[in-house]
Amino acid sequence: MLKVLILCFSLLWCIKFGYSCSCAPITVEESWCQADWISYVQIIKTSYNKMSNQSEIGQDLYGIKYTVKHLETFKKPSKKKLSNIIYTASVSSLCGITDLSKGYKLYLSGFIEKKKRLTINICTSLLFNYDQNGSVLESDIKALKNKSYKTCKKEKKSGVSKRGQNISNIQKKNLTNNK
Repeated sequence: MLKVLILCFSLLWCIKFGYSCSCAPITVEESWCQADWISYVQIIKTSYNKMSNQSEIGQDLYGIKYTVKHLETFKKPSKKKLSNIIYTASVSSLCGITDLSKGYKLYLSGFIEKKKRLTINICTSLLFNYDQNGSVLESDIKALKNKSYKTCKKEKKSGVSKRGQNISNIQKKNLTNNK
């Protein structure tokens, strides 16, 4: 009986401290509308923020820095050049895209934050329609080239913040109460 109680308390302890990325449902079109930029990029370099005096990667909203080459840009603020540096959270539980390697080419959409830094996240940055081989559908590429995303309404929000965290008021209240 004691073993069962210890096991139950251990599981409850793990659940209390378990965090993960949670995304609100959003369509491809909504993702494109909300994005500040959309590009076809090639990953040139990946850098990680390390915790001081340790070899571990810190849990940071800007913990991974991708140096990219914008091969084709479909959306960006007018008269602005997109930075070749893109940030994401260092762990997937913070909605970070953590597995992009040098040489990898892909379509990304993201946000431009106050310091003019480009950011990406799991919730919105990889939302495209894919075929069974994992390639973006030609219809999506054509829609991007024709700027079809501009016809949607900006005021429609999905509940996803600019960093990709889907935190409702109830979750915020629970987080505040648990501190």
